[in-house]
Amino acid sequence: MVPTKPISAGASRVNQLTVRRGKLYHKGKPVDAVEMKDALQKFVNWLKAKNKKVVLFAHNANAFDSKRIIYTLMRCNLLNPFRECVAGFVDTLSLFKNVLPERKTYSQESLVTDLLGVSYEAHDSLEDVRALQKLVAHVNVSSKEISESSFTVDYAVENTKYCVNRATNMNTLQPLLVAKVICKGMGEKIAGSNLQLCHMNLA
Repeated sequence: MVPTKPISAGASRVNQLTVRRGKLYHKGKPVDAVEMKDALQKFVNWLKAKNKKVVLFAHNANAFDSKRIIYTLMRCNLLNPFRECVAGFVDTLSLFKNVLPERKTYSQESLVTDLLGVSYEAHDSLEDVRALQKLVAHVNVSSKEISESSFTVDYAVENTKYCVNRATNMNTLQPLLVAKVICKGMGEKIAGSNLQLCHMNLA
């Protein structure tokens, strides 16, 4: 998928993706990529072809993946078709923390190395998916354990809307943050309460 925003230098070092003149490159080689809405439409069509509602697994789904997916679907007016074929998400970070409480680290890369005894090309989306599928099958978690780390699409939508709204509110508080009238933590609490700078001025 062609990025809609510039790829930061830090992210590029991790995923080895760059964009030059509107063309996507991986490790310096051009790759086939489509516009965001086209990519999402193909994804939704692929899900629909399953002919039943599915559950999507992702490592850190609650804090990251689900929000990215939902936000992008909302931007492309594809949320309703997505709802029709997806029941929810499973956060495998939460799942492995519950079933392997003795571990000190839960990064997907470390789990693959320790539990499967192999290494893989982390941060390559296809390799990440394949590795996660093998991890879940290897640990052989129960349906109850999976359910405890799952959440619905409705929850993901509300969570995403809250985060977007908080970010919008936080931007209005920048004058107070720059002047050190409030700290970042306080600003996040204020923004999370659906308050903006204008509300504080009125008070």
